[in-house]
Amino acid sequence: MPKYRTLTHTELKELEKEFVDYLVVSGIDAAEWVKIKEDSPAKAVRIIELFSDVVFEKITRKTKYIFKIEQSNLFLFHYGENKASLMIFQFPDGFDLREKSQKEIIAFARTNNMQSIPQSKKYIRTREEELFSMLQAGCDICPQSFYEAMIKQ
Repeated sequence: MPKYRTLTHTELKELEKEFVDYLVVSGIDAAEWVKIKEDSPAKAVRIIELFSDVVFEKITRKTKYIFKIEQSNLFLFHYGENKASLMIFQFPDGFDLREKSQKEIIAFARTNNMQSIPQSKKYIRTREEELFSMLQAGCDICPQSFYEAMIKQ
């Protein structure tokens, strides 16, 4: 059972070079991989699950900022070492954030002196597991420049 989730076939295909490198580092050459898939499909699945964990662990460790955009709400998260911080920006009805670029959102926030509602919470699980859970729930990785521009506006 993977810690995060198993990569989809499409994701695995996109990471084929990295997966081959992972197999080589694990001491599995091409011929042995074919044999494992044929003779021990459960073992092959477990190897893919372990690789998936490596991929998602790497992504979550380097990610500090995520965001979620709803029609008139912007949720900006910062995943620090010990806690996650959240800034909620509530935009007026009629300003549909889903149809705006990040530059348009920043400009509107600056022009209208948008105030945010800050919150924070300590992690219950690991930082990486909590961040991954939020990504699975529909958040996206946020460019640091967008996060900082919104916080400073």
